[in-house]
Parts: sequence; C-alpha cells; structure tokens
Amino acid sequence: DTNPPCISYVSVTPVDDLDFDLNHFIQDSVQNGYGVTNDMYLSIIFAGFEIWGGGDGLTVERFCAKVN
Repeated sequence: DTNPPCISYVSVTPVDDLDFDLNHFIQDSVQNGYGVTNDMYLSIIFAGFEIWGGGDGLTVERFCAKVN
C-alpha cells in the first residue's frame, strides 16, 4: 500500500495509440475500493512502462493531458 495510492491499469494487448477519459479510471478506482475517494485531488499523471521482460523498443513519444 502507498499513501497516496498508486494504481496501475495494464493493457492485456499491445497498444499503439491511446485516447481516453481519465475519469473512467478514477471512478473505477473509487468504486472498487482501491484507496481513492471522491474527496481526493489528482496531482500526478504519467505514462511509461514497468518492464518485466521483452521491453526492447518501448517508447512514449508524446504525452498530453487535458484537465477540465
């Protein structure tokens, strides 16, 4: 456990491009009791890799977040 919580969502298939509403992940974390509550504030968003094996050539070429 970390405080504040760190929650990772991992794709089970290769991803070449990703465009999504981060609120869906936040609400999933709240509803599933992952340590996130509605009264918390989002402070950090990042993209990257946690490589366990076979990660040759993995890159993040662009990362952008629009917060409303």
